[in-house]
Order: sequence, then C-alpha cells, then structure tokens
Amino acid sequence: MLVPTAASAATAVPAGTQAVAQQIINSGRLVGTGEAYAQIQAYASGTMRSHQIGGQSRDCQIDPVILQALKTVTVDRGFTIRVTSINRWCIDQRTASGTSSYHWRDGGGHAVDIDQVNGVGSTGNTSQDRALISAMYSALPGPAGLGQLNCHGSLPVPTGWVQFDDACNHNHFEYRGGPISVPIDDLDRSFSIATDGTLQAKSGMYQPVVSLRSNIVAVDVDGTTTAAVDSSGNVWVQQGDFTNGWVGLAGGAIDVAVDGERFVVLKSDGTVIAKDGLYSTAWLTQLGGVEKIDAANGRLGVLKGGHVFIKEGNLQAAWVDMGGGMSDLALDGSRVGVISGGTAYVKEGNLWTAWVTMRNATRLVLEGDRVAVLTPTGVVTVKEGNLWSSWADLTGPGVGDLALSGDRVAVVSGGSVLIKNGPLNAAWVGAYANSSQVALS
Repeated sequence: MLVPTAASAATAVPAGTQAVAQQIINSGRLVGTGEAYAQIQAYASGTMRSHQIGGQSRDCQIDPVILQALKTVTVDRGFTIRVTSINRWCIDQRTASGTSSYHWRDGGGHAVDIDQVNGVGSTGNTSQDRALISAMYSALPGPAGLGQLNCHGSLPVPTGWVQFDDACNHNHFEYRGGPISVPIDDLDRSFSIATDGTLQAKSGMYQPVVSLRSNIVAVDVDGTTTAAVDSSGNVWVQQGDFTNGWVGLAGGAIDVAVDGERFVVLKSDGTVIAKDGLYSTAWLTQLGGVEKIDAANGRLGVLKGGHVFIKEGNLQAAWVDMGGGMSDLALDGSRVGVISGGTAYVKEGNLWTAWVTMRNATRLVLEGDRVAVLTPTGVVTVKEGNLWSSWADLTGPGVGDLALSGDRVAVVSGGSVLIKNGPLNAAWVGAYANSSQVALS
C-alpha cells in the first residue's frame, strides 16, 4: 500500500519548475486523476509527491526536461493529453522493462506515457498520436526515446532519438540525457538577429549570449528546432543543443517556418514548398505568388494577393480562403489572426467561425490565450484570456519587432531586445543589444 508523505516533510521544487507545472495544470489541457497527474499537481503546488516504500520515503521527481516538453505540447501548442505514468520508482512499480526503464532508473521520472490525445484513445498510430509525436520532436531534446515502433513502424526521428517496441495503447517518450541541474526556466530560449546579421541565442533570462550563424536575414524557432535563412538564400536547421551542427535544408529562400517536424520555405520567386521530416521526406510544392507564410499546430497559412489561405492536416489538404484585403497573418493553436484594412481580427475554433475585431495594428502575434499587436505608432499591446478581454499596453512607441512564447513577451526597442516573463505587468529584462529581430521558443 502506498502511503503519501506528509506535506510538511515533502521536498520543495525550484520556483521555475513549479511555474512550468502550474502552467500545465492551469491550461486545463492535462486531464486525468491518477498517480501521474498527482505527481505534476504536486509540482504545481511547490513540492514533490512522495510515498513510503519499505519504511523509506521516495520522492516522485519529474525530470525538468520532460516537464518542459509537456508544457510545450499543452500550453504552447494546444494539445489535450492524458498522462498515465511518469515516475514509477517512487511508487515501486515495475513493468516488463524493470529497473532499466526511464520511468524508474536514476530516481525515475525521465519518461512519460500518454494514452489519450485530444480526446482520442491512443494506439501509437492515430492521427492525433502522429501529430503529438511530431510536436514532441522539437519539444523534447535528444538524446531521447520513442516507443511504439511495433505500432506505427519506423518513423523519421531527429538526431539522437531511438525507437523501440512498446504496448500499442499509449505513446511513450523518454529523455536519456540524465539528470540536469539548471532550473527549468533556464531552458526557455530566445534569439536575436543582430544588425550585422549574426544570429544570437541564449537559454533562460540570464545565461550568456551564444553566436550561432552569420549573415542571417530570417529565423523561426519551435521548441529545440531553429531554422534560419542567410543572405544567400540558404535555409539552415539546427536541432537540440546550441553546440550541435547545422543541416542545409534548401536554397533560393527568403523566409522559413517551423511546426514540429514540418518545414515550410518561401522561395524568392514566391513559391512555397513544405516537407514533414528533416531528412527522409521530399519537398511538396504548395502554392505560388506567396508573400508571407506561417505554420503552427498542423496548420499552414500563406498570404497571396491580399488573400490568406490556410490548410490543416496533411500537406495535400485543400486550401481554405479566409478572405481578401489582408496584409498579415498569424497562427497558433485553434486561433487564426489577420490584419485587414489596418485592423487586426482573430477567430478561434474551426476555419469557418466568425472573426472578432481586435484593434488597429501593423503586426499581429498569437500565443496560447494571448493576442499581441504592434500599433501604427509602434506600441505593443496585449490581451490574454478570451478574445473579448481588455488590452494592456506594454511598451512603446518605437517598437520594431515582437515575439511571444508561453508567458514570455519580447520586443526590439531602440535596437535592444527586452524580455518579460510571467504576468503582463512583470518587469522588462535586457537580453540583447544592436538587434533588428527577435524570436522565442
């Protein structure tokens, strides 16, 4: 019989780790009432769940990399999931993999089992399972493991990932990098393109800046995947750690968008090409005469001749015309945003729901339940919650670029990148100097 440890004796978790767990719980996108859910809920409360096993207390630790990956797929990318297993060591549960399981080894909590995705029971090979797996490729850094090889067959996985057989009633993901000591909030990434074209990056708010590539004109990031276009039109991709190598993806490009393992390239002649998977899939031509692109949560959007067209699902799906007279677009979760006639509009749900009027804007960014716009005078203003909530002016005038990710907001103002983390009234922290663009993941 499991005997939970009294709260007064429970081990505290780092504040940053607690904040990530709170975001997961508060999103409402993690469902369930079992032990695994209780382990995350305990982290959100600030302590590790513990059990008395053989007269000794065992903490139900959760690897912060696993926790961050769960936050990315639920809070940032809108998946609703049911988690059935995380730490088995603390409950003294052994399955066929025994003590070598990443649920068990090294104190446990280095793996997660998910048996339901967006309300659909998992087999390891449903369309919802496949979408989650694709999202996890960039949410969970290598070295990592993916189960259910016998259920979905061999998949094109990122460098550092392995595949193996497992029961066809869930999805299994594991992090094989061993225990890490940095706080979870230091895993959040930011990027800047300097005025001289250098792509810079850092993990967390206070870590040193790393120079990644030179002569960069455009960048998009999703989780631990970074895609950049250089001044010669070459697209480069880096996955995982900032020290990893770069892969040449395409030439003749002016922009790139990343959505999990989906890569979308806008070529200089206006042609859009896309592929699912970095290495093993062929490019598919999507549309010509395109001016802007975006991709998120299985949706691909383009701006062409003043019309925004969106497709969802596979790359052969039909386009849906969102209407004309448009000059910008943004995608995130189930939300679509456009700018038409100098006014931002957002819809939520399927592609045929009604538009909700936002306000005058020259730029629009969506993230979770936040909507951010850049006004004609360069003021950044944000609303969070439902589409009818009030606006909060954050900074400006004079802002040149902005980005959102999770609870973070970043702006470029006077050549400096400023980032705030948490509530909209949190303080700004200087991150980069002499910058022209910013991105967050």
